[in-house]
Amino acid sequence: MDINRTRIRVALADRTRELIMARKALYAAATIHTVTTVMLMAWFALTLHVVLS
Repeated sequence: MDINRTRIRVALADRTRELIMARKALYAAATIHTVTTVMLMAWFALTLHVVLS
């Protein structure tokens, strides 16, 4: 059984590239989620401030 090391390296490089892209997408989604949460909290605080003033 002849294992082609070049093919293995290429497959590992492709998989690593896919994992890096998936990680970047996850970080982007987490950032968007955090920003959205902070904006909603600020809106709620401002609304509460206006209502109670």
